[in-house]
Amino acid sequence: MCIRDSLSIYSQTGRGISFKEILNPVEISLCHIRIQNAAEGSQTENGAFSRYTLGTDILIKPFRSLHFGFSGILNYDKENSIQTRGPSLDLYKNSVLTGRATLEFSKSNFVLEFAHGDKEIEDVYGVKTSSSGTGIFFKGNFSAKIFDLTAEFSKIEEGFLNFAAPGIYPDRLGWKASSNIYPARFLRFSLSNQYYHDNLEKKENVLTTNQNILQAGIYLMPGKLPTLSSSFSKNKVWGDDKSVLENETTSIFYGITYYIGGHSIAINSSVSQFRNFASTTTSSDLDTNSIAFNYSGRIFPWMSFDCGFSNNVTKNFSDNSKDKNICISASSNITLSRRTSLFIYGSNSKRDYPANNTKTTTTNLSVEFNWKLKEFLTSTFGYTFDKNDELDDSNDYTSMGGILRLNLRF
Repeated sequence: MCIRDSLSIYSQTGRGISFKEILNPVEISLCHIRIQNAAEGSQTENGAFSRYTLGTDILIKPFRSLHFGFSGILNYDKENSIQTRGPSLDLYKNSVLTGRATLEFSKSNFVLEFAHGDKEIEDVYGVKTSSSGTGIFFKGNFSAKIFDLTAEFSKIEEGFLNFAAPGIYPDRLGWKASSNIYPARFLRFSLSNQYYHDNLEKKENVLTTNQNILQAGIYLMPGKLPTLSSSFSKNKVWGDDKSVLENETTSIFYGITYYIGGHSIAINSSVSQFRNFASTTTSSDLDTNSIAFNYSGRIFPWMSFDCGFSNNVTKNFSDNSKDKNICISASSNITLSRRTSLFIYGSNSKRDYPANNTKTTTTNLSVEFNWKLKEFLTSTFGYTFDKNDELDDSNDYTSMGGILRLNLRF
């Protein structure tokens, strides 16, 4: 992605165009991407506008260890992308300006970002409202021979909104600290703790939510033997009034991975327990058991293959029902010639929720043909197929489409 700021474009995917030009000591980047597809609404259900992000970034490197960056983005909904909005679909537009400074050394680096965002919302009656807010993000890490440390801090005001950064939540302050310890070449311990809370303005009629996540893990990597891993996490959420909000999720994970002759085989298992302690809130206690298998390798010099299987079972203690979710996927990358290749992907998932009398089968298939026309120009042609089959036929759908991409590098 063309923007490097955590407060500008973060945890976002999309399709569009991007451009980057390096003029030492300056780098200039531009991008225009679609981050949300349009969906028609009805008289009773809201649709969705096509949503786009336009961004630019300037990186200045006056010294090897000191960098400055400035970026600006505009997120906007395209009003004429659908004909029927629905009963209450708002039209959004927001802009974000960000500045950052980065210090990089051989064993440590530090990043400080400051952003200001403006947003405008137009309801179905044409009434517009606007607001603004700021965001601050800091990250630093230090690494030594037998350990490393990472620390993060963020504060996002309530008026700050950025659709290109779904991982950034308005009205939230938080911090995170993590460390890895390497007592031996084949052994690693990890430990992290993070905390968040909202309602930064301490409004009296708003319940303040607190969240604390503790994680610990051990990883055994004995050379050519299988790699063993195990981790534990506890996620606790509570409000200022614990009778309204207090719950806890505890998870334990086990995994084994074996690398041999260019092939990777992994088997993972996890157990999770959700418990509600709030006396005035009705929420079901849940137990979830999961198992997964993954394979990745090169079967022939011209062909790689990946496949996976997962099975999740969740027990609801309120009615003793069990929700089941099974998913199978596979993909292959085939080299046809020095300039052409073929990528194939397919998946099938089945979900069974007895309490809701819901059974769903979803199938996805995509085929992409890549052709390297020039050293700087690659084209992609493809086909996609999606099918959703449920007990309620009104939710069934079949979708087919084409893929066309051009990748131009200077």
